[in-house]
Formats: sequence, C-alpha cells, structure tokens
Amino acid sequence: MHQCINCGATLKAGQNRCDVCGAETPYHKTQRVCMNCGAPAAQNVKICMMCEQPIDALPRRASSFSASWLGILIGLAVVGGIVYGFLQLEAPQALGSASSSPPATATPFFIPPTDTPTPTVTPTLPPTPTLSPTPTPTPKPLIHSIKTGETLNFIARKYNVSLEDIEQANNITQDTILQVGQELVIPFATDIDTNGENSREHPIILYTVKSGDTLSGIAFEYDTSVSAIEVANPGLDLDILSVGQEVLVPLRPPTFTPTPTITPTPTFTPRPPFLTPVLLHPQDDALIEGDTSSVLLNWTSSGTLDEDTYYVIYLSDNAGRFKTFPTRATSYRLPPELRPSQLSTCSWYVVVMKKIGIDAEDIFYGKALSNPSQTRTFRWR
Repeated sequence: MHQCINCGATLKAGQNRCDVCGAETPYHKTQRVCMNCGAPAAQNVKICMMCEQPIDALPRRASSFSASWLGILIGLAVVGGIVYGFLQLEAPQALGSASSSPPATATPFFIPPTDTPTPTVTPTLPPTPTLSPTPTPTPKPLIHSIKTGETLNFIARKYNVSLEDIEQANNITQDTILQVGQELVIPFATDIDTNGENSREHPIILYTVKSGDTLSGIAFEYDTSVSAIEVANPGLDLDILSVGQEVLVPLRPPTFTPTPTITPTPTFTPRPPFLTPVLLHPQDDALIEGDTSSVLLNWTSSGTLDEDTYYVIYLSDNAGRFKTFPTRATSYRLPPELRPSQLSTCSWYVVVMKKIGIDAEDIFYGKALSNPSQTRTFRWR
C-alpha cells in the first residue's frame, strides 16, 4: 500500500491512479510527508494542511521498493566483511605452521663445584656469676622533731614509752627547755608504717576499747591504717583487745577532698559526725599588743554538740608552752595571765571531741568527732 503524491490518499497495492483526485501516481515515486506532524503532503504544496508549517525542501521518503534494495546492499556488505576478516585471520596461522622447525637442543656444560669444608663454631659459655651476700639493713632509731607546744610528757605518751627512757636516750631531764625543731631519739619504737607515712606527723587521740571493737574497725572509724596504730603503740599487744584498754590512734591530717565522680557503683565513704571547724578570728599572723590586750578566738559552728562533746582549742607558743581549752561555744577569750612578757608567736587550732578525761598536766584528751581545723598563728605581747 502507498499514498497519492497529489492529495495523500491511501492507494491499494499496484494502483497508479488516485480515486480521490484522479492524479496518476507511479509506483516508484516517493511520497512527501510533513517533518513537523508526519501528515502526507502533495508534491507542490509548501504549507502543511494539518500543522500549517512550511514544508519546502523536505526530504522525500523512499518507497518500500527502493528501501528493500538498500537493505539488500547493506546485508551483502556485512557478509563480505565477515568473510574477508576470516580469511585474514587464517593466513598468518598457515604461514607460521609452514615456517616452524624444531629448535636445536642445547648441550649443557656443567662443572661440579669443589666442596669447601665449613669451619666448626665452638660456643663460648658465659662465666658463672658469683653470688654476693645480701647486706642486712641496719635498723635506724626513731627520731622525733619537736613541734610547737609539745612537751616530754606528751611525746612519751604519744609513743607509749616511759619519760625516763627518753631522758636517758637524749641525756636530758624533765626541766630541759625544748626548742622547736630539736630532734629527740625515741627508744623502743618503730618509725615506718606500711603506707610509707610517718605516724608521728599526725594528730593522735587516746581511744578506750569498747565491747566488740577490733583493730581494723578502729582504723576504719578514724580513717587511718592498722599499721599506723601499731606504730603508735609499740609496747602493746594489739592482737587481742581488752574492754577498757587505752590505745593511741594517729589521725590523718585534714586534706582537700575533691568532688566525687559519679560511677555506676557508688562507694560509701564514712565521714566524721561533725563538720570541720573553720577559724574566723584573729586573722593569720595578726599582731595583738597592749597592757589590756586580750585575745578572742572565734570559729564556725560544726553542729549541735552533745552533753559530753566540746570544741577543744589546742594552743602553743614558741616558748614551748602547750594548753588545751574545752568549750561548748564557738568563741573563747584567752585568760589574761597567759599574756607573755615579751613578743611571742602562738599557734592554735580547734577540733570537736568527746571528753574522756584530763591528764595530770591539765591536758584535755578524748575521742575526735571532726577533722582538726587549719592552724593559724598570732603574735601577742
């Protein structure tokens, strides 16, 4: 089937005249179509009747007859190319088969190597080390450095040794004036605990053993170690405690405790029953003078005190005098008879304690219920 080249009507196969316009249409002629919309167009028409666009110089569509011949020519060209390529591929292989010949066999020329004897290495043994005897360390005596306010009785009670032993070891008497920084030999005492800390540098309290007490329980209650208690009591057998037995317990000095880090498993840390007192007045290294001068000591409250609980003031001066003043108030005025005749530097600190007793030298001793406050000094004359 094809179309009329004049009006574009569809013609039957082999029909040469259009039934619509009567124009002759040769079979081999081509039919013009609009390149914009694809509608059939007459040979002399310049504007498409369907899309009203110009169709001058539009290519003519080949008839089915001419298209079939073009396909045949393309097919023959493809077949010829395949055959030519196959022939070109077979020619080098045939040429290589004809010119190939067996390679010459090379006769190897081999000279066996001459064996060279390998020297034998004789190992040299290292010399046997000579063991030297381990020297036995020589025990060192315990040396105590005098601090402000300390007396011979206080030092003897601290290390649980007799006053006569200290006097004999240092060739002194009870009337000897001790100087701050002076070193005394303490006989029958041990100096080092397992934590590597020197227990004599810590405040010491006198603890009375109660029913059910153990040495580890006492150490845990006062935040110290068993070895430190043993060092402070060299003359006592602490394996078995008796009710009413008195034991010296060294306290740890107050330290800054950082804010604890929260962990998945929090650890309980025991704390003293009372807050640590904070000293308020006088200021550190203050000068107090005059014939009618008096010293008023003042500090912060640590909480509500029980009937037998006191704030205990520890006061000492550079002349070696040492005093304790228990009070239930948060201030204390020093007695005027304590005013020195010449300029003297005094040191003081406060700790909350449960009263146990007062010794022969009028020194208060008891169970500490708080950490000691910081130490301050003032000059008085």
